[in-house]
Amino acid sequence: METRATATEKPRDSSPGSSAVDRHIFVSFVSPAYHDQDNIARVVSRGVKALRATGHAFEWIIVNDGSPDRTGAEADALAASNESVMALHHPVNLGHGAALDTGIGAARGQWIGFCDGDDQYDPRDITMLLRHCDSADVIIGRRTNYPNGAARAMLSWAFNAMLRWLFDAPYRDLGCAFKMFRRDALCVCGLSSRGIFMQCEMALRAHRAGLRVIEVPIPSYPRTAGQSSSLRMKNVIALVKDALSLFREFHHGPCAP
Repeated sequence: METRATATEKPRDSSPGSSAVDRHIFVSFVSPAYHDQDNIARVVSRGVKALRATGHAFEWIIVNDGSPDRTGAEADALAASNESVMALHHPVNLGHGAALDTGIGAARGQWIGFCDGDDQYDPRDITMLLRHCDSADVIIGRRTNYPNGAARAMLSWAFNAMLRWLFDAPYRDLGCAFKMFRRDALCVCGLSSRGIFMQCEMALRAHRAGLRVIEVPIPSYPRTAGQSSSLRMKNVIALVKDALSLFREFHHGPCAP
């Protein structure tokens, strides 16, 4: 049986035909959320305020990935109180990549950004990414600190070293969940991963296609509420398997259009 996301609120004030879009760019930000009932309001409120201050047309899309807590209710409340916010819901937990995929499918912006709902990145730093829109197709945040412990820092370092070796790509932090993609950059190749490797795959495919991919240093912050699942063994195994699968694909000819 096919599982579909459901929407509770559609953005209304930031349409592509508005004068703001004529003068500026139209930005969509997607926040996957799982066990984030105490985080998502802070993330979205800061993000909306930061984007409003830029003068760009924008929308913020929350994807509640079947969270068993009140994340969905918080997302609905945010969408009901702010016409630039949309709440989408997976009836069951489908994973980080599936949540991104749902958000991308709903996004209307010329630029599509990602900022997880766990409050480990400050959405006010979006301006640090936006300033590079004229000179890049993909903008990747690169964490300047790892506040969630030595184990996560070492895992991130090892994983990124593996990616640099496998794909001959210079990037230091493809796992950072704070990125922006020009819409057409997301169309360079089809994606194979629907797990937490999906963001990495997007950037690696863009790199392979010769697009302009840059990294921008940003701070990160400890998760103070909710539960992280990124270090669960099944997720780590899936991450490595997806990376090796992409490596094999790249070495059997160009990716499919």
